[in-house]
Amino acid sequence: MKKVFLKSISVFLCIVCILGAVPLCASAAEVYAPVVSKDYEGLDYVDLTWNDTYPVDNYNVYLSSDGYNFSYYKSVFSNYTSIMDLPKGRYFAYVTSKTSSAGEYGEQESTPSNVVDFIIGDRSMQYIYTDYDENSGNINVSWSSYYNQGESADKYSDGYMVFMSQNGSEYKCVATISPNAFSSVNSRYYEYTYSYYTGKVPSKYSFAVCSFVSCGGVNYYQFDAQYAEDITVYLGELTLTTKTKSEKIKWKKYNCFDYYEIYQNDKCVAIVAGDKNSYTVKGVNNYKNDYNYYIKAYKNSICVSESYIATSDVGEARFRAAKKCKKKKNKVTVVNTRTKKNRTAWTVYLSNKDKKTLKKFAKKHFKKGWSDMQKAQYTLEWINEKVDYVKGAKFNKIAGLSYVDAIFNKKAGQCLQYNGAYAMMLTYLGYEARIVQGWRGTPKKKWSHYWCEIKIDGKWYLMETGNYKDSGDWSYFCATYRNAGGYMLNGKVAK
Repeated sequence: MKKVFLKSISVFLCIVCILGAVPLCASAAEVYAPVVSKDYEGLDYVDLTWNDTYPVDNYNVYLSSDGYNFSYYKSVFSNYTSIMDLPKGRYFAYVTSKTSSAGEYGEQESTPSNVVDFIIGDRSMQYIYTDYDENSGNINVSWSSYYNQGESADKYSDGYMVFMSQNGSEYKCVATISPNAFSSVNSRYYEYTYSYYTGKVPSKYSFAVCSFVSCGGVNYYQFDAQYAEDITVYLGELTLTTKTKSEKIKWKKYNCFDYYEIYQNDKCVAIVAGDKNSYTVKGVNNYKNDYNYYIKAYKNSICVSESYIATSDVGEARFRAAKKCKKKKNKVTVVNTRTKKNRTAWTVYLSNKDKKTLKKFAKKHFKKGWSDMQKAQYTLEWINEKVDYVKGAKFNKIAGLSYVDAIFNKKAGQCLQYNGAYAMMLTYLGYEARIVQGWRGTPKKKWSHYWCEIKIDGKWYLMETGNYKDSGDWSYFCATYRNAGGYMLNGKVAK
């Protein structure tokens, strides 16, 4: 019996070999998995693309919110699709290639493609800008995001993170802002503002803002952060003391910088240690030239802040160099400059009555703690704005009065009284001043005028009160004739 069975099997195999085309069991063609990539992510959708595979009738898309439990989402016949209308969050997707049961190969589905993740939600920044409030020391960081009528501010985003970098350091998150904490809303945008307190420490600050969607305690960002332009908290104002051949530069003292560079007319003229707060530039000629100064502060060889520009052609800077007379004077000289050489025209004495008038004015107008410069500036501005220019009968009423009485009591006069009274105030404060009798204009077109001068570091500088009511808003405080212009000395235009 056994032999008969084996013989039967041998015959069957021979038949198979002869026919040749029939396999032992039917085998379908292999269905390959595609390779998927994200083509674009929007606020509420994502575009997925993948390569064509063969054989295939359609592609199945599967989704998951945790990366493990996937469920069927939809089928498509092309090699791309858009996923939308999902709540905000983080999602995962893969695609399979599929053949139908009616096809040549029967119903088959490939293994899953690679998994891609994406964010639905996360609102894109439209702009971001910063500004610095010197009074409060705050940097205000502002940005906007899209507003769609009828939608809540938190529909697409769970919040905004504000990042800050100081002096080129790594960005660090300094604040998380709720999407509902917008400062205002208009027809197109939600507007947001965050204030960062600098402590008024001079530095270079950089800010970036990005929105996020939070999933499982992790913040995910769909869009790149938006960066604002760097903002510098400046060192502040420089204080100049301008002498004829030197310039003392002073600034607020800080203990956070390695060194400073001193610039004169955009050229570095010195480097000083970070624990210093002053420097004297020598070899200048401040009577004939104007100089601009600023400083740069460095930390770890990086420029992190700088000062505002200060110029030597400023009356306050010159007045700081003015020294008081060792002994107060009670008289002021009127010098005649209408001739080729200066000569004394007459002398005006400061009477006890005038001193009382000046003392009364000072008590009424000067504030406690004012410097002499502030007193001198205030007096010049007060004469310019408060005194009337008079002529004819009105002038005759004050012509016989002292300059001090006419200006500080009667509030009336002309250029001789204005500038004469001002010279008296400077003398009263202890400085060397004089009245100048001269011309304004040019040799071909000139008119008589009186003005005041103050002596600083061996040079005479122009002090001119002017009169706002008569000739407009102009005056000069410790100015050079070169910069003022229009004054004549000894028959020539002063330079």
